[in-house]
Amino acid sequence: MNLDILINRLRHEVETAIRVFYAYARVNQLLSEQQYVNLINKNVHFWRIFLSSTQTKLFIALGRLYDDSNDAFSFHGFMKTCRENITEFDRDNYEKRILKDYTERPAWLDDRLRDSYFAEVEDMNKLSKLAKPYNKIMKGLYKEIRSKVFAHAIHTDNTVIANLFEGINLEDIENALKTLWSIYNQIWHMYYNGRKPSFEIEEYHYKDEVDNCINLAVMKENIEKT
Repeated sequence: MNLDILINRLRHEVETAIRVFYAYARVNQLLSEQQYVNLINKNVHFWRIFLSSTQTKLFIALGRLYDDSNDAFSFHGFMKTCRENITEFDRDNYEKRILKDYTERPAWLDDRLRDSYFAEVEDMNKLSKLAKPYNKIMKGLYKEIRSKVFAHAIHTDNTVIANLFEGINLEDIENALKTLWSIYNQIWHMYYNGRKPSFEIEEYHYKDEVDNCINLAVMKENIEKT
């Protein structure tokens, strides 16, 4: 067990999902305005492929994060590992992580250790509770869509698929992913910086970066096609 690797793995899984979500959401938002519809229609086949690909990737990513399999990496499995290895967050291990970057003990280290916070199992439990409001729906409708539409072609009837997608709520997906991102971020800071968790849902601060990439790609259609 290497928590360094697992923490970075969680970041990769959550950040992939949330960035794909914001890319998908931004294109759909632009499609609500005729001026952008006109631009997107200049390369409509590309944007159809883009939307289909991001939609597929999003549901696969959600499925991975909420996977119940014992042998799969998932958010819930990660939290279980943190609880079982809570001593990795204690003072001694935190000190070792700092010292590995130094040949001599820094003069400031004792003060830093004195002011640091060391996680307990209850912290992990409270962080897990932040995700609880979204667990049922992510393991219900969204899991069915992922498993029976994207991962396996079980549902092939267009009416059945359309009925499933009627239950999708982009706000729920965004809130679920922001929650997982917030939990990851607070665990990262406990592990590497000895910072006490806030137990609050945070914004994904790189959303504008994703939006700007989509904006640039859409506006490029105007530049290249004129």
